[in-house]
Amino acid sequence: MRKTIFFHLFFVFCVSLFSIEKSVFIINTTDIHSFLDDKPDIFGRNANLLRLSSAIKQRKKEIGEKDKLLLIDCGDTIQGSYPAALSRGETGTIFLDENEFDAWIPGNHDFDFGFERLLELSEKLNGVSILAANLRMKGCAAWKIFNKNGFKIAVIGATLPYLGFTSLESGKSFIIKDFNIELEKIIPEIMRQSPNAVILAIHHGVFSPKERGGIDLKRIAELYPQINIILGGHSHEDNPGEKFMPSTWFAQAGAHARVFVELEIIFDSDSGRIRDIHSKLCGIAPEGAKDTELENRLSTILSDSAKFAATEVGESSIIIPTVPPGVINCEIRELISEAVCEKSGAKIAISGCGTRLAGFSGKIYEGQLFKLLPYEDTVCVLKLTPEKFKIIIQEQIRDFDPRHFQMPWGIFCELDAENRPLTLKSPDGQEWLEGRRAVAFSSYAVVGAGGRFRELAKIAKSPECEFIDTKLKIRDAVKEYLKKHSPVSLFVREWIKPTLSPEQLRPNY
Repeated sequence: MRKTIFFHLFFVFCVSLFSIEKSVFIINTTDIHSFLDDKPDIFGRNANLLRLSSAIKQRKKEIGEKDKLLLIDCGDTIQGSYPAALSRGETGTIFLDENEFDAWIPGNHDFDFGFERLLELSEKLNGVSILAANLRMKGCAAWKIFNKNGFKIAVIGATLPYLGFTSLESGKSFIIKDFNIELEKIIPEIMRQSPNAVILAIHHGVFSPKERGGIDLKRIAELYPQINIILGGHSHEDNPGEKFMPSTWFAQAGAHARVFVELEIIFDSDSGRIRDIHSKLCGIAPEGAKDTELENRLSTILSDSAKFAATEVGESSIIIPTVPPGVINCEIRELISEAVCEKSGAKIAISGCGTRLAGFSGKIYEGQLFKLLPYEDTVCVLKLTPEKFKIIIQEQIRDFDPRHFQMPWGIFCELDAENRPLTLKSPDGQEWLEGRRAVAFSSYAVVGAGGRFRELAKIAKSPECEFIDTKLKIRDAVKEYLKKHSPVSLFVREWIKPTLSPEQLRPNY
């Protein structure tokens, strides 16, 4: 009996001794926005694509065999810097190509240069699979099996579920499908392939604005224990890794090329089962080396953008300050509103104030203007009745968001004690009681601003509003205005004065 137990224990010991562990490494980036700054942030990290690229290449060299490594980017890759705008997104796709990424999940800002441009750029990506289960688009697959180090790794892609509220082209050039329905369809397909691991790479964070069409990633992990790893994006959160469920690990690589996430999946080589998952955030040192190969490939774009960024576009005879959170009536809104009205022919605008980053004094340059208005939003016009106008203003105040609030300009909006629009008066004192008037908006606002302005998006679709997209970028409208009217002198008027609570003044991310 003792001999039997001894030989059994000896056998178990030998099996465990000779059971080999093998690893697959994953390098994940997201929301890099083609950043090329050289100033470190408050944590000492550099938002620079060239340093990120160098750090990734160094880690690839340390890992050694390419067969052991899977590279995934979770979107918002091609927009966000002046070189990216000048190249219409090519800066970001050159980065993906240079680092030989396996998969790219398009984010909402990857559509900013237009759907046709996204298609054009994606077709140049050799060996990079474009994945998004909830996006119907040419060249885009829902999922793919990658063979790495002898194991089958299934990667499911998913773009922002409420992408339809960020792009005018949604429903026309491309279609956003219900992510939950699509995931329910494809999980059985994937499991029939007997993958050793399943990864969901999604342009969406743990933060879940359900009222805007967001999804609950923890609920996804609960419903689909087959998913071993979720890689997040969009919300710009740093997350080195946490367990959602016993079988699901979540990580997110922050934003702006400051970090990447490295994961290691440890498999049992005999059974092919996952033994463990580790992950960490890898920061980019401010003194870190730049990738000279990538820099050479981007040399023309970088030199052209440096030259154009230093080009003078106008001059201000007053200081145009950066806008503090909660400030509504300000110089920036006056400048943007006057510019979009002049270009569109409208007398009224409902406008935001870009990134709020100004600090203009004296001469104004292309680079400064881009920092204020880095988006590719265009000037749009709706013909509105006073009633529709009031509904739009009421929505803005009711769901006040300091970062996205759209302020009326060209019409004084008097509110009652409950912040409801009471009267609308032109600068000449005439009350707007009837008839339709042309009102200028940004394309991002009229499409719903990521689901924030659903009433506005609904009104914009009404045929009687005679929606027009001028195709002129708001940044270009402001540039033309500065060139024509410099030196500008802006007079700030109190177009609206809502009573805001401390809760409303907190930014809604």
